[in-house]
Amino acid sequence: MLQKKDAESDKKETDETPLFSIGLIADPQYADADTGQNYTKTRTRRYRQALTITKNAITTWNDEEKCVGKIRPSLVMSLGDVIDLCNVKKKESIKSMNAIMMEFDKFKPFNSDQLLKCVDMEQTKESESNKSQNDDAESKQNDNNLPSGRNA
Repeated sequence: MLQKKDAESDKKETDETPLFSIGLIADPQYADADTGQNYTKTRTRRYRQALTITKNAITTWNDEEKCVGKIRPSLVMSLGDVIDLCNVKKKESIKSMNAIMMEFDKFKPFNSDQLLKCVDMEQTKESESNKSQNDDAESKQNDNNLPSGRNA
C-alpha cells in the first residue's frame, strides 16, 4: 500500500512512499563455531558470519541514508533458523540465541520524524472522530428542541 506525501509537499510531485516496509534476514543459522557443512554436506555454513551479516543489516536499516529510497523498514523479520542445531551439541543454544537476538534488539523501528508523523496522524483521526461525535450529539439535541407539531 502506498501513501501520498503530506499535503504541504509540492502538489505536482507524484512520488509516493509506502505505509510500511519489512526487512528480512533469511535463515541465519548462527553458532559460535568454525565454518562447516549442512547436514547433507551439500552447502557450506559460515556460522559466525551470520552474526556479522545480521549486525550489518541492522546497522543499515537503522540509517535512512543507507536504505534503498531512504525508506527504513518498519519491522524486521528472520525467516528460518536463527541459530544452528550444532549449538545443541555444544550446549550453547541459549548463549547463541542471546548473541544474535542482541543484534536484532538494536533495530530502531521508527526514527523520531516517523514516530511524530504517526502520533500526529493518530491525534488528527481522534480529533476528527470526537468532532463528528460532538456534531452528532449536537444534531440530536437540536432535534429534541424542535416543536412537536401540536397546538398548545
